[in-house]
Amino acid sequence: MPTPAQKIKIIITDDHRIYRQGVKLALAAKTDIEFIAEAENGQDLLDKLEYLQPDMVTIGIQMPVMNGLETIPILKTKYPALKIIVISMVNDSSMICRVMQLGANAYLTKSASSAEIYEAILACRNSWLFINNTLRGALLETAPENIIKGGFNERELHIMRLLQQGKTIPELSAALNLGERTINAIIDRLFTKTNSNTIAGVLQYAMEKGNNLSQTD
Repeated sequence: MPTPAQKIKIIITDDHRIYRQGVKLALAAKTDIEFIAEAENGQDLLDKLEYLQPDMVTIGIQMPVMNGLETIPILKTKYPALKIIVISMVNDSSMICRVMQLGANAYLTKSASSAEIYEAILACRNSWLFINNTLRGALLETAPENIIKGGFNERELHIMRLLQQGKTIPELSAALNLGERTINAIIDRLFTKTNSNTIAGVLQYAMEKGNNLSQTD
C-alpha cells in the first residue's frame, strides 16, 4: 500500500482507447495518482502485470479476448493485494453483485464523473471497498425483505455496519477499542458464517438477510 507521500500507481484497462485517454486526461491534474500503463483487455493487463507493479487497476466487464469476469479471479489469486476498480457500461444489479463477489473493490458505471473515479481511487487506497450509490442500490435491489435471525452477536453486527461504511482495520480497531488481531479474527468468523471470502460477500449476505445494518450505533 502506498504511503500518503507516494503516488498511487494505476493501470487503466478498457477496450476503448478514447475512453482510456479520457479518464487519464480528466485526472491529469491529480498529483497523487499516476497511470503507469494502459491495457486493452484482461489478457493484455495480465501480460503487463508480469513486469509492472501497480497499486490498483481499473477494468471493464465487456472486453474482447479476456473479459472482466474472467480476469478478476486471476488477479485476486495472483495479486491479492491489488485493488480492482470496475468501470463498466453495465448497470445491472445482479452483475454488480457478482463482480463484487469475485473480489472487486469498487464498481462505477461509465457515466461516473472524474470526481467519483478519483474518490473511488482514494477510498480503495486504504479501504476494502468503495461503497457508492451504485453498489448500495444493487445490494438493496437484490435483497429480499427478510430479517437476520441469530448467528451473529452484537459485536459482529456492529462490525458489519462499520464495514458497510468502508472502514479499514485500523479504523475498526480504534472505533471498538480492540486490537487489529481481534478485528481480523472477527472478520474471519464473518467470512465463515456468511460462507464468503470477501467483504463484499459479507455485506451482500447481510443485505439479503435484512436491514439490521442500517441501524445507527
